[in-house]
Amino acid sequence: MYVQGGIYLFLFFISQFVTLPYYLAQTFTWTICFYMGYLIKNIKIENKSKQILLITFVIIFFVGIVQQYFAGGNWYRTNLLTKSNFLTKLTSIPLILYLFSRFPQNKFFEYFEKYGKYSLIIYLVHAPSTSIIRVILIKLGISNYFLLIFLITVITWYVCLFVCLLAKKFAIFDFLFSPYKYLNFHQRSSN
Repeated sequence: MYVQGGIYLFLFFISQFVTLPYYLAQTFTWTICFYMGYLIKNIKIENKSKQILLITFVIIFFVGIVQQYFAGGNWYRTNLLTKSNFLTKLTSIPLILYLFSRFPQNKFFEYFEKYGKYSLIIYLVHAPSTSIIRVILIKLGISNYFLLIFLITVITWYVCLFVCLLAKKFAIFDFLFSPYKYLNFHQRSSN
C-alpha cells in the first residue's frame, strides 16, 4: 500500500517536471488524490495520533493557502494540482472527510448527505463550473483571493445542484451521467 502510494507520488512529481502527453500528465497528476481516499479508508490510526495528524494537516493547509495568496502571479488558477498547491489540496482531502464525519447529524449534515447520491455529477460538473465562474468573477473585477474562493465555492455548489436537478428531471441529462442505466450492456452480453 505504501509502495503504491510512493509510486503515485513519484508519478505526480514526474508530471510536474517532464512534458508528457496530456492524458498521461493528468492521470499522473490526479491519481494521488484518488489514492488518498483509499489510504484514509484502510489505514487505522490511534486516537492520540489522529489529533496530532489533524493539527498537522490544518497547519499545512492554512500555511498553503497563505503561501498561495502571497505568491503573486496567477494564484487564483487553482483547478490544476501543481507542485505549488500540492500540499494544500492533498491535506484538504482528509480534513474535509474528517470534518464531515464529525458533523452533528442535524439539518446541516442532512443537507449535504442527501446529495451524496449525486456525487459523481457534482464531481464532474464542479471543475468546469469553477473555471468559468472564476473567469467571470475576475472579469467583473473581483480579485480578493478569499472573496473569490468563497464566491466560487458557493456559486459552483448551486450550479452543480442545478445540473443534478436537470439529471433528475430529464432523461437526456441523466443519460450523460449514468449511461449504463439506459444502455443495458448486461442483457446484451448474456444473449
